[in-house]
Amino acid sequence: MKFWSGLVGAFIVMAAGLVTLAPAAETEVVSESVGPGEAPVIDGRLDAVWKRAPASSFTLSEGSQGSVEVTLRSVHTETHLYLLFQWPDKTESLNRFYEFTAGGWKPTRGREDRLNIAWEIGSVKDFAAKGCSGFCHKTEGVMRTNAPGERVDLWYWMAQRTNAVGVADDWMMGHEPVLVDGEKTGRRPDAPTGGPFESNWNEAAKRPQFTGKAARKPGPVLLKREATVVSESMRFKPGDRLPREVLGPASGPRAGIEAKGVWERGWWTVELKRTLVTGDDHDVQLTGAGPFNFAVSIHDDAHKDEHAQMGRDVLQLRLKPAAPEPR
Repeated sequence: MKFWSGLVGAFIVMAAGLVTLAPAAETEVVSESVGPGEAPVIDGRLDAVWKRAPASSFTLSEGSQGSVEVTLRSVHTETHLYLLFQWPDKTESLNRFYEFTAGGWKPTRGREDRLNIAWEIGSVKDFAAKGCSGFCHKTEGVMRTNAPGERVDLWYWMAQRTNAVGVADDWMMGHEPVLVDGEKTGRRPDAPTGGPFESNWNEAAKRPQFTGKAARKPGPVLLKREATVVSESMRFKPGDRLPREVLGPASGPRAGIEAKGVWERGWWTVELKRTLVTGDDHDVQLTGAGPFNFAVSIHDDAHKDEHAQMGRDVLQLRLKPAAPEPR
């Protein structure tokens, strides 16, 4: 497929039984060096600079849509990394809703499309040799890395919960479990606050907390600046829906990954941008040429743990140095 003709979460949960005996495959991703004035705009559309970036392709499996071939390109400046992901998806899934029924408000079964990236921070046992299958599984019911001191940087782009505010949520995985939303897990956001979304649920009233402005039909995205508190006097009819989350600007450590995706003609195109060095020990620090090991998974309107993933395979990012100035 020609480049211009096909434009277009919980993450990495793998049962231990999925481990295969096939040898791990390493896919090299070469990031071209560009000047700051040539860097792409993060809008989900393709700037001309992407033509200069070599394409790396890899296949994800085990997801709800079967095998998925993903194309990845990368460029970088002296300060920032840029990634471009493209993959086929027959439908744009933005289905995280509460629906009003005769029995009250109920969550719909639908979810959303997601792109998830896991970066090795420092040294994680078996990451280079086994990819996610070396650590991304539940041990004693808890998803975590294999040993104290092992950390993974998690980037979560979500079509419904983060895309509208232009970010990917920044999390990490460690070995020691903590409670996150009532679940014991090694994954946690880089900071407890500052995320791009929050729950749209009023537990006391057993209904959504917010709706959209009057005279406007609620869509799949509800921005907090446009939200109105649901009151007792409001009337809803069966089939009415409201998003499960309200969105707002991310802040602090969780705001560091700029991201935007566009679904078009059965393809997702997602661009991401992050500084090479953040100084935060929850983040991968992209100093030097690499290689930097990482893995990818994709959710297609996934429910619970369904996702397409890389298994034992691993991606290796290499930052190509800038060409020397002509004398």
